[in-house]
Amino acid sequence: MSEPRWDVVVTCGGTGGHVLPALALVDALVAAGLDRERIGFVGGRTGIETRLVPPSGTPFVGLAVRGLPRARGVRGSAGKARSLGAMSAAVLRARTLLSRHAAQVVVGMGGYASLPCVLAAGRRRPVILYESNAVPGLAVRVAARRAATVACAFGSTAERFPNGMHAGFVVRPDLTALDVETRRVERSRACLAYGIEADRTVVAVMGGSQGAARLNEAVLGLRERWWDHPDVALVHLTGRDLYEDVAAATAQEPAALQYIPIAFEDDMARLYSACDLLVCRSGASTCAEIAATGTPAICVPYPYATDDHQRRNAEELAAAGASRVLLDSELDAVSLEEVVESVLEDRGALAAMATAAATMGEVDGAEVLAGTVVELLESARTTDRPQEGAAQ
Repeated sequence: MSEPRWDVVVTCGGTGGHVLPALALVDALVAAGLDRERIGFVGGRTGIETRLVPPSGTPFVGLAVRGLPRARGVRGSAGKARSLGAMSAAVLRARTLLSRHAAQVVVGMGGYASLPCVLAAGRRRPVILYESNAVPGLAVRVAARRAATVACAFGSTAERFPNGMHAGFVVRPDLTALDVETRRVERSRACLAYGIEADRTVVAVMGGSQGAARLNEAVLGLRERWWDHPDVALVHLTGRDLYEDVAAATAQEPAALQYIPIAFEDDMARLYSACDLLVCRSGASTCAEIAATGTPAICVPYPYATDDHQRRNAEELAAAGASRVLLDSELDAVSLEEVVESVLEDRGALAAMATAAATMGEVDGAEVLAGTVVELLESARTTDRPQEGAAQ
């Protein structure tokens, strides 16, 4: 029995910043007329993609890859050797996978898990890369020369590559539809769902899908300082692994503040509809969502992100006027309170941040990428067709 044909292979893994845009691209490809069953998704065996991709109905294969360790010395050298060995084996498996499914185009969306398919594509299959961060990641830097196009979320990033293209942010449709006007309409419904009184200012805090212990600690301190605030609601996305600890520490209800801890939010459109100000890390997917929804933000970059890319992402937002930046090294309850209140006390500045966020970049990157993929597919199919008059 022959394997099903894959017109396109979308490959990435590791974090939501890679996987969520990749899923948005898959949806855009389906909307452009491709059959979902003919789009293969290749990632790692242990990353967040193993949980997020299968429910989408997209065929998924996980390869055994390992990120390069940061340790130095003998331990670091041994770890790197194991990682490179695993990568070599994964490239060989990816080569077989691409051949078996007769893949036409490979789209690398970043992360170490994207390299096997991108490298296996060789010169026989066109490759498109997408960089969602302000600082290009290792996978993109390694593969950029062999790519037909390096599409980027930020214009300044695209300028780094001779084959760079400013594609804009890749965001799933439920958030691209949530512009400023739609948020006004949806706000009361979202607040009702959270049990928030309509006249309260809503500050939402999230540290990514896994949460952020340091950010949680600062928020718990802020909760104590805002104990008697009758005009504020604090929606706190703790992260699944950290929720129990937060819930135990916040068992006593505040006197007047509405404090709403949530382990994880499946309906991000609801969160963005409700909140007036977002406190967050500055991973790629969060930055894209801020731009898509026109949400003012206070970004606290994760300081250990590779190449300090979260800080660079946050600086791009701040330069556009969409956010304030609070460094993780300066984060505590007092500093968080100061920067949040400085924004909330100036409603004109808050509105200006919302406008800046909504206009800081294009948010139709999924459609732009899908269009580029379809063009390459058409070109590949034309090349494969027998020439008129040729032997059949």
